[in-house]
Amino acid sequence: DPVDILVNTPVADDEIVSEIRASVSRRIDGLSDIPRGMPLSSWSGLEHIKSWVGELQQALVTGERAFWQLAGRGALFEGSPLINKGEIARSVADACGLSFLNTSTHSWIDNNPLACLSEQIQRARDHAPALLFIEGMDLLQLNELQATDVQTAALRRQLHPLVDLIGQFDVSAPVVIIGSVGQQVEINPLLMQPGRLERTFVLPDYSNEDAAARLKHLVSSLEHTISEDE
Repeated sequence: DPVDILVNTPVADDEIVSEIRASVSRRIDGLSDIPRGMPLSSWSGLEHIKSWVGELQQALVTGERAFWQLAGRGALFEGSPLINKGEIARSVADACGLSFLNTSTHSWIDNNPLACLSEQIQRARDHAPALLFIEGMDLLQLNELQATDVQTAALRRQLHPLVDLIGQFDVSAPVVIIGSVGQQVEINPLLMQPGRLERTFVLPDYSNEDAAARLKHLVSSLEHTISEDE
């Protein structure tokens, strides 16, 4: 989170931090709590994702099932916890002109996971064409017998109906789904079947150039009185 990076930077005094937080909150829309980041074209090392975006754009323009089968239902973003996968997913949505919504599997544990996902997908369809970002797909990767607590085991027991729901696709109201997982997580093959999250993109750690560009982009788009040196 670029805000957290700034908060943890020695030069970011309380006044600057509160100013940034207030501006960020003003920029978050009603569908998502993930603010817009850099345009996808500004990122380095994401050429594989940019190529996929081209396929999604073609599918959106034609509206034909054959192009959606080529582009795929969605994807998994794999990478370090330091990588803001939601920010990159939102950049994908912006590049494709999609509404952006996000949810987290961690918020499903105390509820009915199937109902939670169904509600989020329907919400995305109401704003279609849309992109739904699901954080924490790691919870669905392991067998229920490997779960460390009863709630997580219950979540994984619903894996089959959950991935079946992910696989349901309406060309007239397309919803692209991107899920996030950590590094070197064994991906459950059920999630990667055709028509589901069949692509996995490994996100590289931020280069120094990307890290600097992210901070510059955030600060330049805010209402502030901070100098570039600060």
